Amino acid sequence: MSAVESIQEGPSSAERLTRALSDPDPQVRALAAWSLGKLEGAAQPAILEIIKALEDKEPRVRHEALKAISRVGGPAALPALSKHIGLDIEGEELAISARALIKCGDTASIRSALRNPRLDVRHQIIKNLSDPKPDLLPGIHSALEDIALNGNPYQRAWAISGLAGFSSHRSVHAGLFMKALHDPDSGVRAAGASALGNPNFLSTSSVAALSDSLTDQNLQVRRAAALSLQAFR
Repeated sequence: MSAVESIQEGPSSAERLTRALSDPDPQVRALAAWSLGKLEGAAQPAILEIIKALEDKEPRVRHEALKAISRVGGPAALPALSKHIGLDIEGEELAISARALIKCGDTASIRSALRNPRLDVRHQIIKNLSDPKPDLLPGIHSALEDIALNGNPYQRAWAISGLAGFSSHRSVHAGLFMKALHDPDSGVRAAGASALGNPNFLSTSSVAALSDSLTDQNLQVRRAAALSLQAFR
């Protein structure tokens, strides 16, 4: 049993692990952050110290601190996460940051992230929205619907793709997707056709709209419509 594993035992494990975040050895600090993440909500009193570990000079400590925040959650972590996700991060670090922001965040912070100028940030936020807190759903739907209607063509396409992952608000979303089939931009039309392939949006109207898209002048739109129709068989 390692030193960090041993201090996980007992009623004061969170306090001991929090102190270990200041250990001179980076491996101990990283393992302490990892262990606090394992405690999830029980580590909530330590969240401010975990946030401080995001500034650690050792990358592995920062990495484990970020993962711990994504598991512990709490509104206290929101300012640091919003700042962190705006940094020049990518790959797994960006994915973890997105999960953490959704776990800790409120509607305003998620709406802001959905309008981040970086495509990979928006993509990770949408990708990790499959199971957000129920109280956030109306705000998330509203943000994506607004972007789908008023964004530039590229934004409209990915917002439609994001909305396709939700089974609630079916009638509203289905209407939005069918409207997208007539968008001047082929990428938006293709996104709408793909979104209607979700069985949650199956209806006589959606099948008819997809059938009409089989004659679209753009090959990608025709292919997306064909694939969606195939899903209804």
